[in-house]
Amino acid sequence: MTFDDGTIDHYTTVIPLLAQFNMSAIFYISTAKLDTGGYITSRQAREMIDNGNILGSHTHTHPRLLIKGIPQIIEELEVSAQVLQKLHGARPTHFAPPGGLYNEDFNVLPQKQDTGHFGRWIGGITVILK
Repeated sequence: MTFDDGTIDHYTTVIPLLAQFNMSAIFYISTAKLDTGGYITSRQAREMIDNGNILGSHTHTHPRLLIKGIPQIIEELEVSAQVLQKLHGARPTHFAPPGGLYNEDFNVLPQKQDTGHFGRWIGGITVILK
């Protein structure tokens, strides 16, 4: 299961349900929203990881990637990766574009040697990051 955006209901509603059924999930977090009203806190995010869940990147500011070029996409991913790395000591291994939307520039990133961000598409939605 996956959940996008990092809203507070993920912590208050979803996490207890997952625990009740001994399950975990991937939570795609827009890192600029951490510690802001209506979103999970850094402490809650660390607790989610400690309880077996995965936090993936959902970009930093949740922009529409359809209208972004490669430099902006890379910046969004890098800032998000740095924030998530501070939370649990490792770069994120999963990424989901906001809204599941991206443009053709996004498809060339896995082939670009200088980005260091992408592995491959999984199911057309999730990208495994290096």
